[in-house]
Amino acid sequence: MYNVSVKMNLSFCSFSVFLFIFSLIVPSAISISTVYLTTSCNQTVAITTGISLQSSTALYYPNSMNCYLAVTVPTNYKVVAVFRRYEIEELSSVCKDSVNFYDGVDTSASLLNLDHNCGNIAPTNITSTGTSLTVQLVTDSTAIYRGFDLILSAFSYAPCSSDQYSCTNSLCISSTLKCDNYDQCGDQSDESDCTDAELANTASSDNSALIAGIAIGVGSVVVICVLIGIYVYRQYRWKMFLKDPLPIIQQWDNQTNYPLTRKYYKTYNDGYHSMKNGSDPNMSSSQDRPSTPNSGGSSSKSIIKIPKSGDSIA
Repeated sequence: MYNVSVKMNLSFCSFSVFLFIFSLIVPSAISISTVYLTTSCNQTVAITTGISLQSSTALYYPNSMNCYLAVTVPTNYKVVAVFRRYEIEELSSVCKDSVNFYDGVDTSASLLNLDHNCGNIAPTNITSTGTSLTVQLVTDSTAIYRGFDLILSAFSYAPCSSDQYSCTNSLCISSTLKCDNYDQCGDQSDESDCTDAELANTASSDNSALIAGIAIGVGSVVVICVLIGIYVYRQYRWKMFLKDPLPIIQQWDNQTNYPLTRKYYKTYNDGYHSMKNGSDPNMSSSQDRPSTPNSGGSSSKSIIKIPKSGDSIA
């Protein structure tokens, strides 16, 4: 029964940790969604504003990977890809892994990045000529790296409409993407001159808030687990106490531990009380103990006469 209780408490603690971490990693306010190439392999995504595309849900992309993601936008729009992170395996100026961009809905379209497509120097902004752009990651089995994190946005060229933001590089993006801490224009112009109110309505691009939230969450979970541990420990101690036999209570003769008073002896009808020799703590020696007239002080028992009413007590 105790083992079942411990397992239940540990399960509750683990569930609390999972629930807390899950609630922390889900952002409360975000302007664009994030898509992972490992979980959306060989799929097509339609967007109207923009998305964040990352190579993997893990810190490093896997080996032996060959996946692509096709992004489509509405008519009269095109797709621009802006890199935020770029780390692809390269050995002696030879690409072991590679990132490829195709000007269409799959890898059979024209290749857009004809230059170096690996290493740790991100390519310049890549734009499609039509309404679709395909991103492909191909890896070998030798090593793994952090991969890429890029922003894919729908844009048109100037002049911009009333619901669009005009970038400095003549691109027009959705006005909802301005001051969201993501560089959709590709020249940072959509993130310049932002007010505090605009920044407060969007998710922060740095991880300081997330780290602080995780620290608070983990601390709270640790406190909960400690309290559960204390409760389980006390329950265990109580069960062990109930299993142990009760100690034998040592009893003593109350007659020899109280002072010799009238109140103490009045329960005896004959007016006399016999007690064992040497058991009275109030008498330190045999001279202090009363004796019978016939024994001369050598008897093993002493007879004490209780004073009658009116007599004085020494």
